[in-house]
Amino acid sequence: MPRDYAALMIDLKKSRSYTKKDRNSIQHYIMDVVNLLNTLYHREIVRKVDFSAGDEIQGLFASPKAAYLYYRMFSIWLHPVEIRAGIGVGGWDVQIDKKGTTSQDGPAYHNARLAIQNADDSEGYPVLLFSGSRSDITVNTIIGGAASLMAKQSAYQNQIMLLTELLFPICNDYIREYNDDIEPFLYQKSKFNHEMDKITKPLPLDRLTRSIMEIFDPVHAEEARDKKFYITSGKQRGMPTKLASIMDISRQTIEKTIKAGNIYTARNMAITAISEMTNLR
Repeated sequence: MPRDYAALMIDLKKSRSYTKKDRNSIQHYIMDVVNLLNTLYHREIVRKVDFSAGDEIQGLFASPKAAYLYYRMFSIWLHPVEIRAGIGVGGWDVQIDKKGTTSQDGPAYHNARLAIQNADDSEGYPVLLFSGSRSDITVNTIIGGAASLMAKQSAYQNQIMLLTELLFPICNDYIREYNDDIEPFLYQKSKFNHEMDKITKPLPLDRLTRSIMEIFDPVHAEEARDKKFYITSGKQRGMPTKLASIMDISRQTIEKTIKAGNIYTARNMAITAISEMTNLR
């Protein structure tokens, strides 16, 4: 039986509403983020994510789980810029050696195109997955809900979300170990937030007082999952304390931000969606 792959397509929403200066900044920032994530997720990338046409980027992954995790991290880095995405699960029929994702074709790509064309934020689905499985409805309800929660976060909440994901990734099976390259990207992320949100006051990532790399402690959320009938592993022991140490602010402030930004809820929903993706047959 031929194996299935997962194609990912992402594009900007309301791209024409940006000024020429902002659109140029976004394009350059996207290129940097894509290069970073292509390195971090290289274990499961079959064809690197790259620009395909206009503001759209696409890539091919070995599993829907990996494609979703890539999209999710991309959306966190790109906040507050709104995006829509489609993940297509299926075969990879046209395989062109030594060529990028735009030279490939097959049901995975066709399904991703169908998914992104139907993605609609007004309906609560800024991201959709299509595999033809009965589980698509369940998966899409969960990932759409998680994406909608994250899109409503403030710049401050989003940056705390990013640090939470770097320190406690919900699944690091496919992620290459972080290296010193990550810290300059955090400063770049802060600069991007200043430009897009037109914020003048300092944001958390501006106040890093020591190397984040000294206290990175990735965990496997699936191994830490509580034996309950609901998901709680989006919350990890010591998370607020470590974030407070990095940001040089109180643990209580971090906890309030996590609650207001629905960070634990969004993480729990992502973990649930990943689990449901095993039923895509």
